[in-house]
Amino acid sequence: MIDAVTGELFNISYGRQLDVSVPLGYNEALEKDYSIYAELAKKKVAECKLIDSPIDRVEYNCQGYSGNDPTIAVDVIGKNGEIVNMDFSRYDQTFLGLITDTSRKITESAFDSAVGEVESVEAENIGDDTTTWTTSIIK
Repeated sequence: MIDAVTGELFNISYGRQLDVSVPLGYNEALEKDYSIYAELAKKKVAECKLIDSPIDRVEYNCQGYSGNDPTIAVDVIGKNGEIVNMDFSRYDQTFLGLITDTSRKITESAFDSAVGEVESVEAENIGDDTTTWTTSIIK
């Protein structure tokens, strides 16, 4: 997806159906050692010039699956604070997509605008017992 006005890249997504059956569950070991995906992410960021500064670090984000393809996401963080979220197949390390920092910022801004202010209201009902609850109201 590319911004129609600025031409900025927002995200890339590639989906596929594997011809084999593979486990889709969470892999606890990958949360501790995701170095193979960190290296793949660094190479792709450099190859495609996705960050306007040197890479500071790569952090584990999450695991999941798309169809029958198990995935892992990592965040590549530039020294300037830019973040590119990258998705890879845990089956064969295929690059499956990314979300750019621009897309992330616009999405967060739109969400903040849609939600508006939230006010918490406490109410008490006193009788034999006291009941207290909290309700959020979107203004």
